[in-house]
Amino acid sequence: MEINLILLDLTMPGLTGEETLRRLHKINPAVRVIIMSGYSEGETMQRCASVGVAGYLPKPFEIAELVDRLKLHLS
Repeated sequence: MEINLILLDLTMPGLTGEETLRRLHKINPAVRVIIMSGYSEGETMQRCASVGVAGYLPKPFEIAELVDRLKLHLS
């Protein structure tokens, strides 16, 4: 099964979102990841810029926002 896009929360128990992002890119450097976070976009993107992300989705979000973001990255 091919994974086309990953939604990743930065705040997780055990392993940080940044470390998870690094490990995902180690497995597949081309993987697209949208970061979901309650932190500001600038702060979040700065924390993850060196690893690379496809986008940012601020929490909380509406389902319509999620659908729009998915359409943008999966089309």
